[in-house]
Amino acid sequence: MDADVLITGFEPFGPHAVNPSQLLIERLSARRPPRVTTALLPVGFEAGPRLVRVLIERIRPRAVLCVGLAASRRPLCVERVAVNERTGTDNDGLSCDHEPVDPSGPDGLFASIDWRALLAGLRSAGFEAEESWSAGTFVCNSVFYAALTAARAHGGAAGFLHIPADTDTVRLAEALDAWAEGTGRA
Repeated sequence: MDADVLITGFEPFGPHAVNPSQLLIERLSARRPPRVTTALLPVGFEAGPRLVRVLIERIRPRAVLCVGLAASRRPLCVERVAVNERTGTDNDGLSCDHEPVDPSGPDGLFASIDWRALLAGLRSAGFEAEESWSAGTFVCNSVFYAALTAARAHGGAAGFLHIPADTDTVRLAEALDAWAEGTGRA
């Protein structure tokens, strides 16, 4: 199965009973944009990266955009770097303390999507958005790292978008649909 773009979000976690990235995936799924596949990922250091790798292997998208909640951030953040480190306790109860995402991988990987185009598209859709140099070390970062590695193995590109808790997911779905349409033709 080939899709131009895979967009993922996450289930709720920790104190967040609602994850806006899940709402985004539900909105995109309801819109059914052509050549876009959506998926909801578990908030697990092992399960999240494993599922994103399986999806990329099966779908072989041209671009992957993983979206996650960063409740303490105000603007939308287009992430530039995934670091090879994981810290925190996931939904499965797995606790990591500065452990590598991939023991044989490099210390960090740069986003391979056209992050400038994504940033410009978000801004033109009326969102406050900025580039960010740290996806943190929680599950979002681990999934980002895995997506970059898996996408590269299949000639694709990957990126990550962190969104605040109060993000208008209806408008964001429209903006990402437009971004995916442009990415799919590239």
